[in-house]
Amino acid sequence: MVIETGTRLDALSTARTYIRLVRLLEQQTRSETNGEPLTLTEMGVLGQIERGQTLPSMISRALALDPARVTRITDHLFALGYVQREADPDDRRRCPLRLTEEGAERLERGRLHFSTAMAAILSGLTDEELAALQVGTDGLTRVLDEIRAKQ
Repeated sequence: MVIETGTRLDALSTARTYIRLVRLLEQQTRSETNGEPLTLTEMGVLGQIERGQTLPSMISRALALDPARVTRITDHLFALGYVQREADPDDRRRCPLRLTEEGAERLERGRLHFSTAMAAILSGLTDEELAALQVGTDGLTRVLDEIRAKQ
């Protein structure tokens, strides 16, 4: 894969860097949350519920996660008291999810912790590097959205 500057983009190295970033964010957030850490994926599930994706199948599609994994995550969030299951009067097999007040507060705290940790990491970049990262992130988001729309 060649990028516009003519340099070669090492796909494996790039993926490894993104994974390192996620791990570092989760590690820093874990130390800031005094024993109540949530992963980025768990935060993503809470965010999807907040946005109105109330069924595990909807969350699974929105986050491109295996349905069984979403079930495990929502079970964990339920056990923590962050999510409630509601009865669907039209279909007893469906159990729409909603955030509890504690879940909404935890989501907000988590967003703050992740934003703070990310800002600290990005503070080591130059303005030029930040601008390039933004352009690359926007492009990657667009491509990922296009791929998901085709599925």
